[in-house]
Amino acid sequence: MDESIQLIIQRMNELSERIKSLQEAGKKFQEEIAVSTVPVDTGKKFAENLEGVLNTCSNSIEEILKLLQGLGPKPQPIKTEDLAQHFRSVVDSIQQSRPPQQGEVATILKNLDVEIKGLIVVQDNEARIATPTPDQGIDAGQLSTLRMSFNAIPVLRQPSQKPPAEPQPSAEPTPEQKEEKTE
Repeated sequence: MDESIQLIIQRMNELSERIKSLQEAGKKFQEEIAVSTVPVDTGKKFAENLEGVLNTCSNSIEEILKLLQGLGPKPQPIKTEDLAQHFRSVVDSIQQSRPPQQGEVATILKNLDVEIKGLIVVQDNEARIATPTPDQGIDAGQLSTLRMSFNAIPVLRQPSQKPPAEPQPSAEPTPEQKEEKTE
C-alpha cells in the first residue's frame, strides 16, 4: 500500500479517537455542570480542553488534505517520438487552417522551437521523458533538456495528370481520303 495512503488512514484513526474523546468529555461536562457548585471553573476547564483537541484535529485535517492532493494520477513517461508527433500535429493544424480569402493577409508559421525539461527514463527498453509536476520535489540539476525544432517545408505534389489528348488521325487513310487522292 502507498505510504501516503497508510499515513492518511493513521491520521483518520487518530481523528476518530479524538472525536470520541470529545464526545465523552461533553457527556462528562454535562454531568459535572449539573451537580457542580462552581460551574464557571468547570466550564473554563472544558473550554481549554476543547480548544486543544480542536486545534489538534484541525492540524490533522490540514495534513490529510495535503496528503490527498498528492495522491492524484501521476503523469506517465512519454516516448520522445510521441512527444514530437504531438508538436508536429500542432504545426500541421496551423498550416492547414483556412486559406486566406481575397483581401486578407496570409500568415504562416515558419518554425517552432520547443524545450522540455524532464527526467529521461527507460521503460520497455525505450527512452522516455517524464515531466515533473509541481508537487514533486525534484532537483532542477537532475532534469535533462530536450530541444525540438519544427520548420515548415513546402510539400511537392505531382502535377495533375493532363487531360486526355484529342484523338489523332489514324495512319491509314479513310475511304473518303482515298477517293480524294484518286481524283
